[in-house]
Amino acid sequence: MKKIICWLFVLALTYFGVYLAKINPSWIDDFYLPYIYSNLNRLLFFSFNHFDFSVGDILYALVILLLIRKIVLIIKAKRKVFIRLTALGLQFTAIFYLWFNLSWGLCNYRTPLHVKLNIPTQYTLADLQNETCRLIDLVNQLQQEVSADGQTIEIDSDLEKFSSSAYDGYQNIKKKIQFPVKNISRVKPSLYSKAITKMGFGGYFNPFTHENQVNTEVPAVSLCVTTAHEIAHQLGYASESEANFLGYLALLHQDNLSYQYAANLYALRYCLREIFRNDYENADFYFNQINEGTKKDIQLVDEFWQSNKNITSDWSKQFYGQFLKLNNQKEGMRSYHQFVNLLIGHHQKNI
Repeated sequence: MKKIICWLFVLALTYFGVYLAKINPSWIDDFYLPYIYSNLNRLLFFSFNHFDFSVGDILYALVILLLIRKIVLIIKAKRKVFIRLTALGLQFTAIFYLWFNLSWGLCNYRTPLHVKLNIPTQYTLADLQNETCRLIDLVNQLQQEVSADGQTIEIDSDLEKFSSSAYDGYQNIKKKIQFPVKNISRVKPSLYSKAITKMGFGGYFNPFTHENQVNTEVPAVSLCVTTAHEIAHQLGYASESEANFLGYLALLHQDNLSYQYAANLYALRYCLREIFRNDYENADFYFNQINEGTKKDIQLVDEFWQSNKNITSDWSKQFYGQFLKLNNQKEGMRSYHQFVNLLIGHHQKNI
């Protein structure tokens, strides 16, 4: 019983600390990010970045196996099973909750990026239509410039190049957007790529080891932006919309036209989804303005996800949506789509 009380106390204390951080975003900006988070990131970077494989993926598996083993041993012992299982559950939850928030989770409560950049986040249907048309013109032009045969864009699925390109992109925008960390981990292939394909995810940032992992099965034209997206999380931006926006900017601000094309295509796909959601009657008009080569790239990515859609992906996204809501991203999975708000506001400010 003492263990239950002890872990309940740790859980309550952590919750109280997170609550205080939530109502004091300036503390996150001025103390947590530059001192606690940046130093933890440096320590984890030097601990795990030199491994070619994802240490975090292995640790996840080991923790699950050890947890199962502990549960089996408790049940076999047949002594105070309920109390001991409750204590174990509280211990796991308390440690997870404490380390998650200390090592990265508090980034969810920083001052929003649109406030820092002073860009509006509300847009009209006309704004969405204009942005979609702008992106269509841009991707059509870039597709014609980059494509060897006028039809397809060849991007090698090379994580080393994707990582270095994303790093260069972030270096190019750091004068406008401040990042609390200097050590960016190279992106690693997930050991569970096949599994997360079925779950409907392109990558993830490990908040416990600060490793960036991506799903290597994803088409390269999308994977290069996903790589930059995951790095944005390590840079201290927990919001999915902000990570989308920063990943887009990182791929956009470099000399490689193929990556510029991929960044603008990524943004266009999000805008088209919002067009289908808010202006369905005219959606075909916009899609028909896209040239055939770009349509093929859009269809390549969409067909990849559609072919792997199943009950597991639906359940996983519902679960992750609830997880986002618990971590100050109130729109859940719709948080990803708020990237469009940042995109339109940023473009309007910089016209």
